[in-house]
Amino acid sequence: VARGLMESRARARDAILRTAARLPSDLPRAEALLQIGNALNVLGKLRADAEILEEAVAAYREALPVFEAAGDRTGLSRLRNNLAGALVSLGENDADTGRLEEAIALHRQLVAEAPFEQGSVEWMTARMNLASALSRLGERSATTEIAREAMTILAEIVERVGPDVDPIPWALAKFNLAGTMLFVGEREGNPKMLADSTTTAEAVLSIWTRDAFPLYWASVHNNIGNAYQVLGLAMEDDTFLRAATYEYDDALLEWRRERVPDDWARVTNNKANVLKKLGDSTGEEALLEEAIGLYRSCMEVWTRPAMPLSWASAQNNLGDALAILGARRNDAALLRAAVGAFDLALQEWTRERVPYDWAVATNNRGGALVALGTVTAAADLIRAGISDIEAAWQYDRDSGETGYDEYYRKRLDAANAALAKFAP
Repeated sequence: VARGLMESRARARDAILRTAARLPSDLPRAEALLQIGNALNVLGKLRADAEILEEAVAAYREALPVFEAAGDRTGLSRLRNNLAGALVSLGENDADTGRLEEAIALHRQLVAEAPFEQGSVEWMTARMNLASALSRLGERSATTEIAREAMTILAEIVERVGPDVDPIPWALAKFNLAGTMLFVGEREGNPKMLADSTTTAEAVLSIWTRDAFPLYWASVHNNIGNAYQVLGLAMEDDTFLRAATYEYDDALLEWRRERVPDDWARVTNNKANVLKKLGDSTGEEALLEEAIGLYRSCMEVWTRPAMPLSWASAQNNLGDALAILGARRNDAALLRAAVGAFDLALQEWTRERVPYDWAVATNNRGGALVALGTVTAAADLIRAGISDIEAAWQYDRDSGETGYDEYYRKRLDAANAALAKFAP
């Protein structure tokens, strides 16, 4: 079926281009390539199919010099915007950041060509697209500098274009601002920014109602749940964590697996994170077991070939839940499974690709190795765990992050105390 679809798509594309080639100007052929690229772009995003997105990029690149030579500003703007969108979709799971950086460069060109005075909608769209691409790159960065640039851009949009002018784009900008505030607040350990992100997101619900915009409505509830989760972790308050589960359950009313599988996996993963933390803090092992099952179900959607970074995230989270349950039960098999999950995560969460995530998984692996070495009286495993924890701490130091120094000191003190029981 897939091969037949590809062949029919190729035949239709070739027929369109043959017709366009007979026209006296190159522009119709470039326009045909743009439209073919747009169709492939939409299809590739819907199916999360990198091969189709690559075809879209190739079509856009072939049309680009024709629009540039003709000085067709409108066609060139449409092409650059759509090419950048396809590059972001591909770049999200790339091993390097080259395509994301190319997309950002294209969006910066579009921003420069869209002054506010010539049209607020074009001005706003260009800046929202730039902020979105910056946010994707910021997630891969060791600092919040790139994400803060996105936050500044989005705040300017919200300030200059109010909800009375164009409520739907305004709501999108406000929603994206809330999400960026959440990311920066979490990375910087800033509870006020986290709390502000929830009120910013809640303001969007007056426009993105469940009846009118069910999928966007679910997205807002997911983000509010994320903010509550981070606040609960930062303040060690289970009340925030329980509030997060209610928000995730709301999101799941519309983000159903058969409808939007990637979004379903995202909110399911988020809910599992909360259940894991609640299970750890309350001692309710059933919550940990539920979280383990949810992580495994996420990986049925987030497969390694299609979504390697998301798959790695689920593996890391699964490993954390297995490690917590294994330590509670002094169960070596669960702890070995936890180490195995972290090893798999680190195959995709490499230091070169996602350094922050690499440090998180490396620290988690270290803790699991210390626990496994303690349960099995294996000093070499405890030493390996200490090495991992030290590597993660060194990454924080190299990045200028000092907020977790006390956490790492206590973690290493406990690990060295465990080692002293088994090694002279």
